[in-house]
Amino acid sequence: MTVARSGGPGHPASCASSGFTLVELLTAIAVLAILLAIGIPSFRLYLLSSQRSAASTQLYGALAQARSEAIARNTEISVFPRSSGADLACGSSDQDWNNGWLVGASCDQDFIAVFDAVGAGVSVIPATDITRVVYRASGRTSGNVCFMIEPDSEKLQPREVSTQLSGRVSLRETDTPCAG
Repeated sequence: MTVARSGGPGHPASCASSGFTLVELLTAIAVLAILLAIGIPSFRLYLLSSQRSAASTQLYGALAQARSEAIARNTEISVFPRSSGADLACGSSDQDWNNGWLVGASCDQDFIAVFDAVGAGVSVIPATDITRVVYRASGRTSGNVCFMIEPDSEKLQPREVSTQLSGRVSLRETDTPCAG
Protein backbone atom coordinates (compact mmCIF):
# COMPACT_ATOMS: atom_id res chain seq x y z
CA MET A 1 0.00 0.00 0.00
CA THR A 2 1.34 3.38 -0.95
CA VAL A 3 0.53 6.60 0.86
CA ALA A 4 0.38 9.73 -1.29
CA ARG A 5 1.90 12.90 0.02
CA SER A 6 0.72 16.37 -0.88
CA GLY A 7 4.14 17.72 -1.49
CA GLY A 8 6.94 16.29 -3.52
CA PRO A 9 10.39 15.53 -2.24
CA GLY A 10 11.69 18.45 -0.19
CA HIS A 11 8.25 20.02 0.35
CA PRO A 12 6.51 19.77 3.73
CA ALA A 13 3.27 17.85 3.90
CA SER A 14 1.36 20.92 5.18
CA CYS A 15 2.09 24.63 4.88
CA ALA A 16 -0.89 25.89 6.94
CA SER A 17 -0.03 28.37 9.70
CA SER A 18 -1.93 28.71 12.97
CA GLY A 19 -2.81 31.79 15.04
CA PHE A 20 -4.58 35.10 14.51
CA THR A 21 -3.74 37.96 12.26
CA LEU A 22 -3.37 41.40 13.80
CA VAL A 23 -6.66 42.53 12.20
CA GLU A 24 -8.54 39.56 13.71
CA LEU A 25 -7.05 40.21 17.14
CA LEU A 26 -7.92 43.93 17.07
CA THR A 27 -11.47 43.14 15.92
CA ALA A 28 -11.95 40.68 18.78
CA ILE A 29 -10.62 43.23 21.30
CA ALA A 30 -12.95 45.93 19.91
CA VAL A 31 -16.00 43.65 20.17
CA LEU A 32 -15.03 42.69 23.73
CA ALA A 33 -14.61 46.36 24.70
CA ILE A 34 -18.06 47.21 23.33
CA LEU A 35 -19.67 44.32 25.22
CA LEU A 36 -17.95 45.36 28.46
CA ALA A 37 -18.97 49.01 28.02
CA ILE A 38 -22.59 47.91 27.72
CA GLY A 39 -22.49 45.14 30.34
CA ILE A 40 -20.66 46.72 33.29
CA PRO A 41 -23.22 49.47 34.06
CA SER A 42 -26.06 46.95 33.72
CA PHE A 43 -24.26 44.54 36.04
CA ARG A 44 -23.69 47.30 38.63
CA LEU A 45 -27.39 48.18 38.49
CA TYR A 46 -28.25 44.51 38.94
CA LEU A 47 -25.98 44.28 42.02
CA LEU A 48 -27.53 47.42 43.55
CA SER A 49 -31.01 46.07 42.91
CA SER A 50 -30.07 42.81 44.62
CA GLN A 51 -28.58 44.63 47.62
CA ARG A 52 -31.67 46.82 47.93
CA SER A 53 -33.94 43.78 47.79
CA ALA A 54 -31.86 41.88 50.34
CA ALA A 55 -31.71 44.78 52.81
CA SER A 56 -35.44 45.53 52.60
CA THR A 57 -36.42 41.87 52.84
CA GLN A 58 -34.13 41.28 55.84
CA LEU A 59 -35.47 44.33 57.69
CA TYR A 60 -39.04 43.27 56.90
CA GLY A 61 -38.24 39.77 58.17
CA ALA A 62 -36.62 41.10 61.37
CA LEU A 63 -39.64 43.26 62.17
CA ALA A 64 -42.08 40.42 61.45
CA GLN A 65 -39.99 38.04 63.56
CA ALA A 66 -39.90 40.51 66.46
CA ARG A 67 -43.69 40.82 66.35
CA SER A 68 -44.16 37.08 66.24
CA GLU A 69 -41.71 36.52 69.11
CA ALA A 70 -43.37 39.23 71.23
CA ILE A 71 -46.74 37.49 70.89
CA ALA A 72 -45.30 34.00 71.41
CA ARG A 73 -43.24 34.96 74.48
CA ASN A 74 -45.83 37.38 75.86
CA THR A 75 -43.18 40.06 76.40
CA GLU A 76 -41.69 43.09 74.65
CA ILE A 77 -39.28 42.30 71.83
CA SER A 78 -37.30 44.99 70.04
CA VAL A 79 -35.33 45.46 66.86
CA PHE A 80 -32.18 47.47 67.59
CA PRO A 81 -29.69 49.03 65.18
CA ARG A 82 -26.37 47.24 65.44
CA SER A 83 -23.22 49.04 66.56
CA SER A 84 -20.30 49.19 64.16
CA GLY A 85 -17.59 46.58 64.47
CA ALA A 86 -17.68 42.87 65.03
CA ASP A 87 -19.30 43.01 68.48
CA LEU A 88 -22.95 42.12 68.85
CA ALA A 89 -23.96 45.29 70.65
CA CYS A 90 -26.68 47.89 70.61
CA GLY A 91 -27.37 51.01 72.61
CA SER A 92 -24.06 52.75 71.97
CA SER A 93 -23.46 56.12 70.37
CA ASP A 94 -22.36 54.69 67.01
CA GLN A 95 -25.73 53.13 66.18
CA ASP A 96 -26.45 53.04 62.50
CA TRP A 97 -29.13 50.96 60.80
CA ASN A 98 -26.66 50.42 57.94
CA ASN A 99 -24.54 48.29 60.32
CA GLY A 100 -27.35 45.73 60.57
CA TRP A 101 -29.86 45.07 63.33
CA LEU A 102 -30.51 42.80 66.27
CA VAL A 103 -33.76 41.23 67.50
CA GLY A 104 -34.11 40.63 71.23
CA ALA A 105 -35.84 41.43 74.51
CA SER A 106 -33.10 43.87 75.53
CA CYS A 107 -29.54 44.85 74.74
CA ASP A 108 -28.09 42.84 77.61
CA GLN A 109 -29.65 39.46 76.76
CA ASP A 110 -29.01 36.88 74.09
CA PHE A 111 -30.39 38.00 70.78
CA ILE A 112 -33.06 36.06 68.94
CA ALA A 113 -31.68 37.06 65.54
CA VAL A 114 -28.65 38.95 64.21
CA PHE A 115 -28.56 40.68 60.83
CA ASP A 116 -25.34 41.86 59.20
CA ALA A 117 -24.63 45.20 57.55
CA VAL A 118 -26.26 46.07 54.26
CA GLY A 119 -24.21 46.36 51.08
CA ALA A 120 -22.06 49.38 50.34
CA GLY A 121 -24.41 50.68 47.64
CA VAL A 122 -27.53 50.77 49.83
CA SER A 123 -28.56 52.94 52.80
CA VAL A 124 -31.15 52.16 55.47
CA ILE A 125 -32.62 55.46 56.64
CA PRO A 126 -35.30 55.70 59.34
CA ALA A 127 -37.87 58.46 58.78
CA THR A 128 -37.36 59.62 62.37
CA ASP A 129 -34.41 59.30 64.71
CA ILE A 130 -35.28 56.00 66.36
CA THR A 131 -33.05 53.84 68.52
CA ARG A 132 -35.26 50.74 68.36
CA VAL A 133 -38.61 49.37 67.24
CA VAL A 134 -40.55 47.90 70.16
CA TYR A 135 -43.24 45.26 69.83
CA ARG A 136 -45.47 44.75 72.85
CA ALA A 137 -46.76 41.34 73.98
CA SER A 138 -49.94 42.07 72.01
CA GLY A 139 -47.93 42.39 68.78
CA ARG A 140 -48.63 46.12 68.56
CA THR A 141 -46.03 48.87 68.34
CA SER A 142 -45.94 52.15 70.22
CA GLY A 143 -46.04 54.11 66.96
CA ASN A 144 -45.72 53.98 63.21
CA VAL A 145 -42.15 53.40 62.09
CA CYS A 146 -40.87 53.85 58.55
CA PHE A 147 -37.51 53.01 56.96
CA MET A 148 -36.31 54.01 53.52
CA ILE A 149 -34.00 51.54 51.78
CA GLU A 150 -32.23 53.74 49.27
CA PRO A 151 -29.91 52.42 46.55
CA ASP A 152 -26.94 54.45 45.37
CA SER A 153 -28.48 54.99 41.92
CA GLU A 154 -31.15 57.28 40.53
CA LYS A 155 -32.25 54.51 38.16
CA LEU A 156 -33.67 52.43 41.03
CA GLN A 157 -36.57 53.44 43.25
CA PRO A 158 -36.18 53.30 47.01
CA ARG A 159 -38.13 50.77 49.02
CA GLU A 160 -40.16 51.46 52.12
CA VAL A 161 -40.39 49.13 55.11
CA SER A 162 -42.94 50.35 57.63
CA THR A 163 -44.98 49.28 60.61
CA GLN A 164 -48.43 50.38 61.67
CA LEU A 165 -49.74 50.74 65.21
CA SER A 166 -51.30 47.32 64.85
CA GLY A 167 -47.79 45.91 64.33
CA ARG A 168 -48.39 44.96 60.71
CA VAL A 169 -45.21 45.26 58.63
CA SER A 170 -45.34 46.32 55.00
CA LEU A 171 -42.79 46.49 52.22
CA ARG A 172 -43.26 48.44 49.01
CA GLU A 173 -41.34 50.13 46.23
CA THR A 174 -42.25 53.77 45.90
CA ASP A 175 -41.17 57.15 44.55
CA THR A 176 -41.95 58.81 47.89
CA PRO A 177 -41.03 56.49 50.74
CA CYS A 178 -42.04 57.46 54.26
CA ALA A 179 -44.13 60.31 52.85
CA GLY A 180 -46.89 59.85 55.37
